[in-house]
Amino acid sequence: MKIVDELFNKITKNHTEAEVHKMVDEVKPEYVYDWEDEFDDIHEAYQEQGRGEAESWSIHHLIEIYTYMDALTFDESVDLIEKLAEHYGLNLN
Repeated sequence: MKIVDELFNKITKNHTEAEVHKMVDEVKPEYVYDWEDEFDDIHEAYQEQGRGEAESWSIHHLIEIYTYMDALTFDESVDLIEKLAEHYGLNLN
């Protein structure tokens, strides 16, 4: 899958693990609700309530910087998402 390898190389060359994890942290508040009463901070709330949504959003965002998701076949997009998640150490579920 040449397109998958090309996109993977572009994304990982231009976006560090620290940068990607910062992106994930920045969108976590979008995926937790009413956390102030139950949790000490947003990260603790996300650990309990989150289901990989922030990680998934971040990976999709990175891919869309370089191409439209619909430009990839289903198999290509799944392969690329899985490779990026593994590379950046992200849990998608």
